[in-house]
Amino acid sequence: MQVDASSITITIDRKALSEELGIPDHADPEKCITITLLAELRRLGKEKRLIIAAHAPASNQDVNLIKAIVRANMWFAMLRDREVKSISDLAKKERVSRTYLSRLVPLALLAPDITETILEGRQPVDLSTERLFSLMPLPLSWVEQRSVLRFSAR
Repeated sequence: MQVDASSITITIDRKALSEELGIPDHADPEKCITITLLAELRRLGKEKRLIIAAHAPASNQDVNLIKAIVRANMWFAMLRDREVKSISDLAKKERVSRTYLSRLVPLALLAPDITETILEGRQPVDLSTERLFSLMPLPLSWVEQRSVLRFSAR
């Protein structure tokens, strides 16, 4: 295996593979199988991820991110509809800290297409709950949100 700045190359010995699998290999056993994948190492918050472009999943649902957005919308609706008197009352009712609740509720104001994309798991690979919190306060303008969060313009 060979790894460089933009790809991973895997070389497989055909003869050894066919022997290991117990199947005959009618091709030239001296030839190797070579697989090259475009890849890059990206920093995502505090961690690094290896992104393999050719095999990136069509859907990459981030459960924590989805949970945060669902809670934000639910809590925003409770405040809007006056089911609770204040953020403090809501925090007590939901058994979360007031600070956490105050950080999450603004996610209810994300552009609808951004929310939909996240729920479908098609958000930019580096978008996480941690990254969203680091970008707070997010702009209210949906155009600016798309820019800051690296979503393509609609």
